[in-house]
Amino acid sequence: MGFKSLFSRKRNPIAELEQVFKKFDVNGDGKISSSELGAIMGSLGHPATEEELRNMILEVDADGDGFIDFEEFVELNTKGIDSAEAMQNLKDAFSVYDIDGNGSISARSCSRC
Repeated sequence: MGFKSLFSRKRNPIAELEQVFKKFDVNGDGKISSSELGAIMGSLGHPATEEELRNMILEVDADGDGFIDFEEFVELNTKGIDSAEAMQNLKDAFSVYDIDGNGSISARSCSRC
């Protein structure tokens, strides 16, 4: 699946969020850890300390497990902003890791984290 088709306007926004979530969930365990969140923030030009990352997770961690699961990720990316802005933010974050512009994030791309 290419980057352009991943963010096609004809798709369900929740399905699009799920695809982005899977890309950011580097180890595939179904949740975003503080280290994965730190890599995302750093790649967007906003490096964060461990304490800042913990606080960010606490803000959205509804179940208190110390991670951001998919439901929490959706809430984080849709609360307080319109869906077009949320999708643009996610596209921008995804494109940082999509080094060669092929719509995929490889292990090599993640080595930048």
